[in-house]
Amino acid sequence: MSNSPVFTWRYFRHVLLVKPNKTHIAYWRTLVTTPKITKAQAIIEITTELVGDKKHVEILHEIFKVQNKLLK
Repeated sequence: MSNSPVFTWRYFRHVLLVKPNKTHIAYWRTLVTTPKITKAQAIIEITTELVGDKKHVEILHEIFKVQNKLLK
C-alpha cells in the first residue's frame, strides 16, 4: 500500500427543480424592454408567455419606482 492520499473528484452545482401548475408563466418568459427613452418619458414593453389554459387568466404587470411607489 502506498502512503499517498486518495483523491476523489466530486462536482457540485446548484440545481433548481420546478414543478409548475398546468397553467403558468413559461420559465424565463417575461421580457421587459425599453425601446424609447427620453428625458420626459420612457416606453416600456412587457411580454409574458403563458403555458396551459389561457381562458380564465389575466396577467397584470405593475411597475414601481425606486421609492417602492407604484408608477401610474
